[in-house]
Amino acid sequence: MRGVRGTKLIGAIVVSVIALGSGIALAAQATSENTAATTDERVELIDQRTETSKTFQLADGARELQVFETPINYRDEAGG
Repeated sequence: MRGVRGTKLIGAIVVSVIALGSGIALAAQATSENTAATTDERVELIDQRTETSKTFQLADGARELQVFETPINYRDEAGG
């Protein structure tokens, strides 16, 4: 009786470890896909810049406008 109980316990532990490992792998994959979608699929439309804003073209055709309280796009005395 003792050997059967030990075998069942080991089997349950192995199944739990496999299920846990699969969940971690799936979560890591989903996170990396989301990161790529938010960082690589937008392009700044430089000709749309203003002193206090940036405009981006998104992959789905929409545009994203970022507006700032203080000037971010300007040239200093050195021209940079």
